[in-house]
Amino acid sequence: MSKVKRQNTTTRLPLLPLRGLAVFPNTVITIDAARDRSIAALQSAAQGEDQRVFVVAQRDSLTEKPVLEDLYTMGTVAVVKQLVHLPDRSVRVLLEGHSRAMLLSVLEGESFQWAELVAVSPVMELVYTDANQRAMMRAIRTLAPQAARAHGQSMPELLQAIEGERSPSVLCDVIASSLLTRLEDKQALLECLDVDERMKLMLEKLADEIQIGELEERIHERVHEYMDRANHEYYLREQIHAIQDELGEDEDEEVAELRKRIRASK
Repeated sequence: MSKVKRQNTTTRLPLLPLRGLAVFPNTVITIDAARDRSIAALQSAAQGEDQRVFVVAQRDSLTEKPVLEDLYTMGTVAVVKQLVHLPDRSVRVLLEGHSRAMLLSVLEGESFQWAELVAVSPVMELVYTDANQRAMMRAIRTLAPQAARAHGQSMPELLQAIEGERSPSVLCDVIASSLLTRLEDKQALLECLDVDERMKLMLEKLADEIQIGELEERIHERVHEYMDRANHEYYLREQIHAIQDELGEDEDEEVAELRKRIRASK
């Protein structure tokens, strides 16, 4: 069973709340930020000595100015690798996730918020010998390509990377960041500090993604069949309508003559 190491000292970093997104350690991600406080926090981090920022997901993406209660407790300490200002006054930032951290409090600064946090990280062996871990890692590597295909993705670079990954923790983080679609699932993996439990959870979430992808594919096939059938029926109706238009005048005159004769005959 993997142990969890929690630091006793707290750290204060610029806070970047995220909408519908979770950042994992051991991953690199590009994010667009538009809120004034988010931009100011990123600029402060980029100008700092270690360029670190604390990124954490919002519980409700519609919240414009989140406070402590609006944020998840577990987030990620990340490093700002690149910051680009866009024409619409937003910024695009390249973040490299480094370590998990627990959010203790949110402090209001002059132009952005500060996060007071404590870092947490699993203690991992460089070489794993547990047969159960090896079996779970093999199962995860088997399910990951199926999950990618289920959502119409190939991701050859990702699949190549996870094939050679020897750390169970890194393996789960990389796959969760790239293949899980629901924020709730990502956050559950981020909050799972025990690596063995994280691998079990990863297997469950990958199985869910495969099942959902297969259901979506069947639904899409039914929709296409319905649309093809509807289009075919519409085409036939239009053909019939065109034929009736061609024959309509003679038919109408004939019917009118019959009605005239019926009325005259009483």
